[in-house]
Amino acid sequence: MAKRRKKKISMLEAVDRLSNLAELDAQKPREIRWIDPSNREETREKIQETFHVVSDYLHHLYQKERTEMADPLAQRGVRAVMELAKEAALKVGKYTDLFKEVVEIPAYDELRKFYSGKVQSKIKKGPEKEQWEYQIREGALEAEMRALRDLEMVRKDHDYELFYITKQDGTPFWSPQLIKHIRWVGNFDEALLSEEVENPLNQIDVVLDRDFHLSAKQIEEESSDLLDQFYKEAMQHKANPFVSSLLKVAMALFLAENPKNLQHNSTDKHSLDYFIDFTRYLREALLSEDYLKNLGFPEEDLSPFDRTCQQLAHTFCGLLYLRGAAHDDILKLIGQFALHRSEGASLLLPSLESYDKALREKMATFPSGPVLKVLKAFRTGEEHAGFDPHLLNNLPHKLFGISSEDLNVSFLHLPSPTRQMVIDQAYIYPEFAGYLRYLSPQKHLLVNLQDRTSWKEHARSSALEKFPLVLTLPKDTDFYHQIHDYADLDDAKALCSQLSEQVASGESCGFHFPGKISTNEINSIIRFIHKEVYQSKRTLTHAERCDFIELFYQFLILYVMSVEKPASVSFTCKDGIDAGAAFSASLYGLLRLLSSKEAWTDNDRDFFLFSLYGPALLLRHRIIDQSRLARAFSALGRFEEAIKTSRASILKACSDLLPELPLQKLKLSEAA
Repeated sequence: MAKRRKKKISMLEAVDRLSNLAELDAQKPREIRWIDPSNREETREKIQETFHVVSDYLHHLYQKERTEMADPLAQRGVRAVMELAKEAALKVGKYTDLFKEVVEIPAYDELRKFYSGKVQSKIKKGPEKEQWEYQIREGALEAEMRALRDLEMVRKDHDYELFYITKQDGTPFWSPQLIKHIRWVGNFDEALLSEEVENPLNQIDVVLDRDFHLSAKQIEEESSDLLDQFYKEAMQHKANPFVSSLLKVAMALFLAENPKNLQHNSTDKHSLDYFIDFTRYLREALLSEDYLKNLGFPEEDLSPFDRTCQQLAHTFCGLLYLRGAAHDDILKLIGQFALHRSEGASLLLPSLESYDKALREKMATFPSGPVLKVLKAFRTGEEHAGFDPHLLNNLPHKLFGISSEDLNVSFLHLPSPTRQMVIDQAYIYPEFAGYLRYLSPQKHLLVNLQDRTSWKEHARSSALEKFPLVLTLPKDTDFYHQIHDYADLDDAKALCSQLSEQVASGESCGFHFPGKISTNEINSIIRFIHKEVYQSKRTLTHAERCDFIELFYQFLILYVMSVEKPASVSFTCKDGIDAGAAFSASLYGLLRLLSSKEAWTDNDRDFFLFSLYGPALLLRHRIIDQSRLARAFSALGRFEEAIKTSRASILKACSDLLPELPLQKLKLSEAA
């Protein structure tokens, strides 16, 4: 095998680049994100690098996967890679205005020679005519090419839940070819990953181990009185499945909070594993027949021990949802990807954008986290378990809180608390119902950011909207993005009118409200934003309109909070990683700007970074979706500029708009 070059991108990134080049007829060359037309030398190096990585990939298959190379399916996969590389090389030659200095691609020539000299002979072992006829009959090569291009969808991680969910007829959404390419690319990238001396991604389990250890300690301490009551009688009832499950819950909790089980102290099972056991046994307890039967009786009609068991189960749910997170450890991990951070008083300095760019460039050098996650799911059979954030270890926790004399609200990271096996069916999982019972008579406001008009998210949205305090805000409609019929809606008055109509139309436009909200209340928020943030401008650019809608959503939520006075709030999308994380961080920023005119501290900015980047990095080993991040940054930056120049006016208008929510007196606190 040829000497391996220092790899700067993953194989998946290389396939993505080849797809970009191969499809240049369908897109403007200058819109390819990794090409800088002003820097031809850098472009040349990136194209060379792309073909070098593909060449290394082919060498890997030839050397390490020799038995698989005899498989006709594997052979079609290799052909597909080469066809994609060939198309990419042809397009580089065609677009000479962009690629003047890279018409010749030595790396492609090297790849082609290795393929024809070594690999092709293995592929031609079978009856050539029969293979060719099969390709014509089934369109096999075309299917392989589509599967390769679909890898970009897997890398972006937008629809990974579809790997766990089936269609209505029980068939999967993914193709066998796609899974095969995920396996090959994943195995290759894993092999290269093992050669990396220092890779921050390898430290994620260490961070989670400490995080779950601290959570277990917090839960054990805050439930200790109930646990003492429970243990006084528990052994007498251990034959009862509900009690037996609670005993396992408690034991797993004790083991998770024991420092001897931290990864650096143990070579066997760790705190992370025991905390996952804690959550699995808790679900087992909540699904037990005796627990469900006892829910049908008033609490005062239960025996003292049954009441203790019921309260303990709900307390475990409540403390699981309200636990803190290891912010400092996560920030240290993020810091290894981007070694600098923003300085100065402003929140949205250009250096914050460069921080994000540095993170993305660094992550591109490592294997795709989403691809390896899917690969692991198919290795372990997890895809048959359905889409359930809890079972994927995406657990809720407290992000930050706000308080005043009459107000105390916790803001939570909360993925959609639903379990889904089939695309048109979703069910609330019992931990969420247990959390609501723990809070009672206080309430939780769930802001649902899933698109109820989408076939992919309708079932989850419908399941959530059966609860009394759910506010659904569409984040993927044409109106939200101001595209298609709304692309030229530059008249401010027309935008305000359309926004009012969209919200008033309710579910038909993707909105759902916890009770009635009048048109007057909607229009009051719209007028406030138009006057105070936009100084009553008559025309608005596309970016200004998008920011307008985003700020309207935030102040609508503040209005609902002022009316409903919930004890906790969550911004819940499918997994709380992209839309949810961006919205949580941006509302934190908005409240920080409203409640204090002091400069942002390092701690404020660090927490903002944790809220944005922590969930996606820890849970999916990737960076938050760039479009969600950009939308949050843009709206928050616009509001920051407005409040700098018109602070007194904005605060006075806020007092009139939200008299029950003393924004100037709020205190923000991050979860410990």
